Amino acid sequence: MGQTTPFDPAFKTGSIEEARQEINERQDLRPLSATITSLALVQCIEETDRRNLSRQVDACHTLYPVEKISVHEVAGATVAVTPARFGQKLNVVRGLGMRGPVSGDDLRRIELLYSDVGLSTTIDLCPYVEQSLLQLLAARGYKVKLFMNAYIRSLDDIDIHNIVDAPSADRQEDMSVVISPVKHDEHEEFVRCSVDGFRDNGRSTELLGTLARVAIRRADTSLYFVKVNGEAAGTGAMALIDTDYGRVAYLYLDSTIPKYRGRGLHIALDRERLLDARKLGCHLAVVTVKMGNASGRNAERLGFRVAYTKAYFQKELSFTEELKE
Repeated sequence: MGQTTPFDPAFKTGSIEEARQEINERQDLRPLSATITSLALVQCIEETDRRNLSRQVDACHTLYPVEKISVHEVAGATVAVTPARFGQKLNVVRGLGMRGPVSGDDLRRIELLYSDVGLSTTIDLCPYVEQSLLQLLAARGYKVKLFMNAYIRSLDDIDIHNIVDAPSADRQEDMSVVISPVKHDEHEEFVRCSVDGFRDNGRSTELLGTLARVAIRRADTSLYFVKVNGEAAGTGAMALIDTDYGRVAYLYLDSTIPKYRGRGLHIALDRERLLDARKLGCHLAVVTVKMGNASGRNAERLGFRVAYTKAYFQKELSFTEELKE
């Protein structure tokens, strides 16, 4: 990747096997700054994120076949373009700068793809990119909108017969909690429960329902229910994504219905998915969470650590309209 500007001073070169070994050795370290991040590990996480986005958009196209939905590759990055009503969740650029230099012409191509559908350009940027790309983004009017933490966990240490669940003190002894796969005839219930769990995050009901239905249509994804005394209380998904660095378990779409929050259900769901991933031969698990989100704290309780922090850069549409001249 050339000269990089990593946020984490522990950045180093090395193989994915070496990175896994170091994660295993330091899995119990609390300080996030102590996380070991290698070039191979960074590439693995970014490739996982790119492939996940591409598969989301491909599945979305099967739901809305007559709408303009497409995935493009520009300068090695994955550029997802879907209806403007889906916002940056399904209209985002990932992997930019991870496979070589990025030119001003590359950025113009990306910006035109979004301005053509009335959207500003949003770039999910890894911190381990060349300094020249950061300078280019600044020169073209991009600003940081939010930060996301990329969490990683080695699964090599997991004893599938002895992993400790850690529910909160609010979980009652008479509460029967079951984590189960979603059956085919439960798909609509899965969608309803997922939407109910995310409804208070400000996103539209259509987008929330689309994200759940996209997960249902993905062949690489397993769906999960969290049921309390027989009632659906939460949902989650896990995609098994083959990368150049091996198969990675990508945890996503976690939601809990409000009345069941704070009872350790999310941790129970994470625990089950990690066990399944290990049984299926995965050695690494990845989850990406907005900074400060409770999902990140839950992930840390089960051994995940922040590999690095990513910034979402956004350029307002008014800056891109001039590109059509």
